[in-house]
Amino acid sequence: MNPTILYYEAMLGQQSCLSGGQAIHFIHSAERNVQQPGFSARFDIYCWVQPGKIVLSYGDAASPQISRLQQAIHTDNTAAEIKSTLATVFGREVKHNIKYIYQGSQPSNILAENVTEYDDYKNFFLGCFPGSKIDWLEEYFTEMAAAGTCVAVYHGGRIVSCTDAPTMPYLSELVQEIGINTLPGYMGRGYAAAACAKAAQNIMASGKAPQWSHDTCNIASQKLAEKIGFAKLAEVLAVTI
Repeated sequence: MNPTILYYEAMLGQQSCLSGGQAIHFIHSAERNVQQPGFSARFDIYCWVQPGKIVLSYGDAASPQISRLQQAIHTDNTAAEIKSTLATVFGREVKHNIKYIYQGSQPSNILAENVTEYDDYKNFFLGCFPGSKIDWLEEYFTEMAAAGTCVAVYHGGRIVSCTDAPTMPYLSELVQEIGINTLPGYMGRGYAAAACAKAAQNIMASGKAPQWSHDTCNIASQKLAEKIGFAKLAEVLAVTI
């Protein structure tokens, strides 16, 4: 089984829920009752939508409304239609993300390098996020540098675009999502694509599967994902009650 599929099955709370034959599957999962590492909120509803497959994972807080959802959600519903249903039923914001699966890419002709010097990364980080507290940053950098997930493009002797490694709540030994930041003034030059492509190759070389996701509004991230070898896998809708 592809590690990406295994990862999202763990997110949904039931092994084989994506590879099984059910077109619509509702799962009551204890995973929905807690805030998972790497996320800013608990997701009481986590709904996976792809052609021919809808899997809705829910926790205790959402349980009273599940029979209503079971009546309202159908196999031919689009993610947008399910999003509207969730917003109506729960009266809450529905987060809408796109998830990808890695299919491999060709290296960029722009040089991207593994970052080895903490000061280089620190200066870049503060350039992206001025005034941030950084008492945690060196330990984070050291872990990324060892794993090959801190990859940068340098310009004029300083980092202008660099990847990072978001925390994976499940299967961290098998998967790693790629994060990317680029300094203002250096976007649109292919630097992010070069850094991300090399980071993906490093992740593959370590025996893991690269991951990518973004909010549906982030068109730049969508174009970047496709450029470096990711293909759309599914849409995910999440609700915090």
